[in-house]
Amino acid sequence: QGIQTVTGSLTRSPLTVASGGTLGGSGTLASLTAQSGGIVSPGSAGAVGTLNVSGTATLAAGSQYIVDIGASGTSDRLVAGTAVLGGGTITLRPVGRLPRFGDSYTVLTASGGVTGTFGNATSFSAILYPQITYGANLVAASVAARPYAGVIALTPVSAANRSVTMSCERMPA
Repeated sequence: QGIQTVTGSLTRSPLTVASGGTLGGSGTLASLTAQSGGIVSPGSAGAVGTLNVSGTATLAAGSQYIVDIGASGTSDRLVAGTAVLGGGTITLRPVGRLPRFGDSYTVLTASGGVTGTFGNATSFSAILYPQITYGANLVAASVAARPYAGVIALTPVSAANRSVTMSCERMPA
């Protein structure tokens, strides 16, 4: 448990982020494994940075990848030889400005390829959410929006109105 910030090179042995641990920084690692409950967040909190992994970066199921984002195109990035995504969660954390519909970011690159996907992406709000796309050598995120009518339909007030309406429709005239 705790926070490890890498600003130099740790290239002689693999690094594992266990449950309760957080890895950040803008240094270089030999390899990286984030286990369930482990957090990887390149750069430093509130500042965009790049964390480099010479070999394989593995983000297991239950792990979390936190990416600071700024203006469109400006974000933290994990750069690896290969990346293995096991279904963890990705969270885009706005820094200095609110996300806007259409903003896009490259959040992970791997020269040897990306396998797997993230299982979840944390929404910004009821309307804005990160849409994650996968390429052979990268993971990108763009800010997408749900239709406003669909969001309202899911609110408790709207659900109560539907219930009252359905009850009234069943009443004999």
